[in-house]
Amino acid sequence: MQGAQNHILAEVNLSNSKIQFNQIDVAENLEGLQSYELVLDKYKDMFVKAISEPSKNPIISISTGPLTGTGAPGSATYFINFVSPVNGKIISRICEGPIGPYLRYAGIDHLVLYGKAKKPVTLSINNEGINIISAKEIQDLDAVETIETLHRQLGEDNIIASSGAIKKAARSRFASVVYDYHYEVEAIGLGRVFFDLGIKALAINGQGGVALAQPEEFLQELIDIYKYYRSTNASKTQNDQITKNTYLSPWRKNDFIKLSGQYYGLATDSENVLGLKNDDLLKINQQCLKEGISQRMVLEFIKENAEEKNGDFTFDMESILKDMEKWTPDNQDNLDISTIQATGLYWDDKALPFIGAIDRAAKLLKYYSGKEWNSFHLEEAGRQIASISNELYLGVK
Repeated sequence: MQGAQNHILAEVNLSNSKIQFNQIDVAENLEGLQSYELVLDKYKDMFVKAISEPSKNPIISISTGPLTGTGAPGSATYFINFVSPVNGKIISRICEGPIGPYLRYAGIDHLVLYGKAKKPVTLSINNEGINIISAKEIQDLDAVETIETLHRQLGEDNIIASSGAIKKAARSRFASVVYDYHYEVEAIGLGRVFFDLGIKALAINGQGGVALAQPEEFLQELIDIYKYYRSTNASKTQNDQITKNTYLSPWRKNDFIKLSGQYYGLATDSENVLGLKNDDLLKINQQCLKEGISQRMVLEFIKENAEEKNGDFTFDMESILKDMEKWTPDNQDNLDISTIQATGLYWDDKALPFIGAIDRAAKLLKYYSGKEWNSFHLEEAGRQIASISNELYLGVK
């Protein structure tokens, strides 16, 4: 387990297969709260090159927060920096899922990928290090088939994050990265950057943990959070159903509706922008997952271009992808990352809407690091992070 005061950065140059591990002292960096910006600043020149020629100079950084993977509700938070193939801007995305925790359990807090592999590869990441494996035999498999194949080859314990088939959808500006069969990494266009890097998939199997300075106090605070949440109306949805999102699961949002049909068929109510029937939404969901295409972008494209929203629905992914390449969507800028989310907690008014959330986040950070944190300190850190962020992004755009 890494100590609370040190972060490990793993750097992979796909052009020459060189892998380096470096230690970052986070004591001077707000206890690692601005982790998603530290890496962007360190590799600033590479990101600027990627803006000018994204397909020739691809780069992705994945960073975790100090509380990522600690087991707290919503602690599956991680951050991705990349140049969007949709709008050509440097994008920071806050994401949720097992990728961040499993990286930390493998002893890695930050992962930076750049260069271009000569042939498609899979990166196998575990406590022993990082191995670069040929992906020749799986390069033309869709995302779901890739996950199935790598689970057989590398083991079910691996978290597999994969793009679609190299010859097909992975070339799209809207290509996504799929993990755990049912889920997309919340970063539109990330699959295209995987394609430019020559990465077919990441297979992550961390078996370690995250060191806590005060584990007993940390656990007691978690118990208090669960008790508080359970005793309030915050644990109910509009339909009076217990919310199973970041409150109950440290791994991912779980606000999914199960749909009748195939083995992999999940979608969120919020993504049904057209009021489609469940069967039609399932059809889109399955095809997007298989091909590795952003479902949200496909739905937005259909919404913007559908002539008859209430007519008979037909879905042809090949023709939609072809038409989407001529399309310029709106609102593809950065998402604002809150002070609490910077700690590595995917908390917001919808996901975990309780009074005093920042106080609880500060306590968890204190018990993690062993240093004094309270809501005042955390809010002040948030202002510093916002200032650093503004300066950094203004300097690279």
